[in-house]
Amino acid sequence: ALENIPDDVLQQSGTLFLKNIHELNTPCQKQLLAYLEQEKTLLRVIASSSPALFKLAQDGTFNKSLFCKLNATPIEIPAINKRRYDIPLLVDHFLTQANAQHHKNITLTPSALRFLRNYQWTGDIEQIKTCIETLVATASTQQPVIERSVVQKVLPNTATMVVDEQMFSRFSSLQHATDVFQQHYLSHLLKTYRYDTNQVAEFLQIPVAHLRDKMIKLHINGFN
Repeated sequence: ALENIPDDVLQQSGTLFLKNIHELNTPCQKQLLAYLEQEKTLLRVIASSSPALFKLAQDGTFNKSLFCKLNATPIEIPAINKRRYDIPLLVDHFLTQANAQHHKNITLTPSALRFLRNYQWTGDIEQIKTCIETLVATASTQQPVIERSVVQKVLPNTATMVVDEQMFSRFSSLQHATDVFQQHYLSHLLKTYRYDTNQVAEFLQIPVAHLRDKMIKLHINGFN
C-alpha cells in the first residue's frame, strides 16, 4: 500500500485515477481526505475498488469521511459473470494482444469460446486475461486452433462451474428443467452400472420400485 501520495502529484491539474483504493493504508487515506477537504483542488479524483467500499467503510477498514468524498458520483460495474455477452469481446481483445506479443495467430473454436463465456469466473476480467495469455503462450504454431478441452485444462477445476444459458430457453417450467436433469443423470448412472437398477437404486439410496417408477415417468428404458 502507498505510504503517501507525492505532493507534486497533488499540485498538478487534471485527473488522478487511484486503482484499488481499498489498498491505501490509513495515513495515505488521511492525506487524500485532507487534500479533498481543501476549498480549491486542482485534481479530479477517480477511484476504483474491487470490494464494496461502502461495506469497508461500515466495517471501519476504510475512512468513512474519505468514502463520502469519493462517493459523490458512484458508478457500479457488475461482475463479468453478470454480463456474459461482454466475454467474447474481451477474449477477442486479449487474444489479439497475446498473439501480437508472441508473434502467433492463435484462434479458438466456437465450442471453446462458448465454454469461456459460460465459465464461472472468480477473478473477473484479470482472470480472463491471464487465461488467454496462458493459452496463447503454450499453444503450438502447428495447432493454432484451440479446442475446448485445452481451455478446460488451463482453468482451475475448483471453479469449473459452467452454466449453459442458451439451454434455459428450452424449459417451460422449473419442473420441466428438473425432469430433464433427472433424465440425464439417471441415464448416466444406468450406463455406469450397466443398467443394473438394483445397483443404481442402492447408490441413490432409494427403493428399486421408486427408481423404476421414476424411469417410467421420465421415459427412460433400461430395466434389468
